[in-house]
Amino acid sequence: MARPRHIGRSLRATCTGFMVAAGCAAGQVHDSTAFAAPPPSPLVSTMLTIAQTTHSDVVYDIGSDQAQLVVAAARYFGTRGVYVDPDTSGPALDGMEGIYDRIGIVSSGLFDADLSEATVIALWSIPASISQLQEKIMADLRPGARIVAQSNILGSWEPDSQLFLDTSSVFLWTVPANVSGVWRWVPALDSQAIDLRIKQSFQNVEMSIDNRDSTLYVCEADLKGDRLLFAVRAADGTTLAWYHGIVRGNSLKGLELIPDGARILWRANRDPTTMGTVVGAP
Repeated sequence: MARPRHIGRSLRATCTGFMVAAGCAAGQVHDSTAFAAPPPSPLVSTMLTIAQTTHSDVVYDIGSDQAQLVVAAARYFGTRGVYVDPDTSGPALDGMEGIYDRIGIVSSGLFDADLSEATVIALWSIPASISQLQEKIMADLRPGARIVAQSNILGSWEPDSQLFLDTSSVFLWTVPANVSGVWRWVPALDSQAIDLRIKQSFQNVEMSIDNRDSTLYVCEADLKGDRLLFAVRAADGTTLAWYHGIVRGNSLKGLELIPDGARILWRANRDPTTMGTVVGAP
C-alpha cells in the first residue's frame, strides 16, 4: 500500500531557484508572509475551518488538481500534509516555498493509498464506488478523523454539518468508532449487570437495554468519534442518569451523571463476537 514520501526530499533538486526556510516547530504556525504567498481560496479556507484544523493534524488532499489545501494547512496552521495523486510527477510547486519539509506525496490512487495517518481528509472527486469509499474510510481512519468535501460525496453516510458559500457548500463527516454489539455493564442505578445492545449505521446508533423487567430504556444517544453520550430513563419518562463514555476497542468507560449532581465512574465491556459493521442501516 502506497505511503507518503517527502516533497522536501523528492522535489528539492528541482527547486534551486527558491529560498527554502526551515520547517516550523511543532505547534508553531509558519510565517505565511515569508514568501508573500497568496491567501487560500474561500473554499479551501472553509474546508480547513469546518474541520477545526489545528497544528497537530495530518491533512490529506485527495483528488485535487493542485495541492492547495495541504499547502494552506501547512502554511497557515502548521500541520503536516500529504498530497495523494496517481500522477507520479507530483503537484505543482506554486506556494510550497519554505514548507517542503511539511508536505509529502503519495503517487497512487485513493484505494491504493495508506490513509491511516490522516486526521483530516479533503475529497475532491466522487469515485466509481461509494460503498468502497465508505469501507476504505472506516477501515483506514481512526475514530475522530474528519472528512471534508464540496459535495455530499459519501452517499448513505449523512454529513455531520454543512457550511454554505456563495456558489457551493462544504460538508463535514467525523469517523465514528464501531460501538455495535452487546455490552455488559452494571450501572449505579441498578445493582444487577445488564446488557446494552447497540445497532449502528455510521454515526447513527440505536440502543436498548436487556434487563429483568424492561423498565429502563435508552434515549438521546449521540456518537461523535470515539465519544458516546446517552440517557437512561424509566418507563414513566423520568431521566435516571446521563452516561458519557469513551470507546477503546471492546472497552467503554466514562462518567455516570445522576440528576442529584453525583458523578460515578462506569465501565462496560463488549463481547467481541457480537461486534458488527457500521456500514449500512441499523
